[in-house]
Amino acid sequence: MRFGRIRRPWIPAAVVGLALIAGLGVMAARPAQRPDPRERGGQLRFVTRAIFAVSSLAMSGDGRRLLAGNSNGTMALWDLLSGEKRMHFDVNRALFNDVTSVGLSADGRIAFSGSTDNVLRFWDVGSGRELGRVAVPNVLWAAALSPDGKLALSASYGPEGRSAIRLWDVATGKELRCFPQERAIMDITFSADGKLALSGDSPSGDQPGPGIARLWEVETGREVQRFVGHLNDVRCVALSADGKLALTGGGDHTARLWDVATGKEIRQFLHEAPRVVRSVAFTADNTFALSAAGDQTMRLWHIATGDEVERIKAEAGVTCAALSADGRLAALGGLDEIIRVFDLPEIVD
Repeated sequence: MRFGRIRRPWIPAAVVGLALIAGLGVMAARPAQRPDPRERGGQLRFVTRAIFAVSSLAMSGDGRRLLAGNSNGTMALWDLLSGEKRMHFDVNRALFNDVTSVGLSADGRIAFSGSTDNVLRFWDVGSGRELGRVAVPNVLWAAALSPDGKLALSASYGPEGRSAIRLWDVATGKELRCFPQERAIMDITFSADGKLALSGDSPSGDQPGPGIARLWEVETGREVQRFVGHLNDVRCVALSADGKLALTGGGDHTARLWDVATGKEIRQFLHEAPRVVRSVAFTADNTFALSAAGDQTMRLWHIATGDEVERIKAEAGVTCAALSADGRLAALGGLDEIIRVFDLPEIVD
């Protein structure tokens, strides 16, 4: 996704980070561990400690703020320059509903959260006020916010053919369109112009075979392209800023780069088998791609050559990651309840 949303930790450079106890405002120094000399890695800018596992991350378009969803039903907005928490959102803390999807509009004024109570919520970033909500039928698996903040997509899964992608009007909460699905949708994102959407699915008992990524025309719900190659689930998806490239991550330990016009695979980026790739993203200029996986690494790849240009080794299971549009910042969330933010200056210099 253009603004760094990546869904579901790392041996950093030897610098000192700040561990911020989320919700309690307690601040303590946390020394960073020395990197494994076999691993490359960016310089650790800061760390923040959440009380529960980090489920989802989204970075603002200017790379100055980070939105994090947690498994305890809360969401927080972090200042990436100072490491301070700017806003706290109580999504559904009373019931501890996991916040599995988060995102920001292009201007950074509207945020959204999708959680395991099957509700999409929309938020005013400046005040933290909830602007509205939508109750999604069946089990909410994934969601996305359009760049202009006016539309939202939800992907839900239910028995007896009730799986669907739905398009919502953010201002009114009205369902505008429904795209029926035969498989569970694992991830979904808008194109930069909001006209297209990319989804990744999972095979099921009555729909066996490889996982498929599909490109949809938002206005009509028409499938305009499909990308077939992953051996099983397509867990995460991203579209390049110009809409010419698609990036997918799967349960087959690969991230795959695709030509949108033809649907053909351009190349694969490999993680260690048999780990799942949980997060993918592009830089805005299409020079680099990010993938983060269950092999406890986040990797940056040169799109034109396929070369791995950066690697950060994790200390615990990766759940989510985010990359700034210019490729200078990367954020990782994990099962160890920590968000780590890294400077990656050598990549773009």
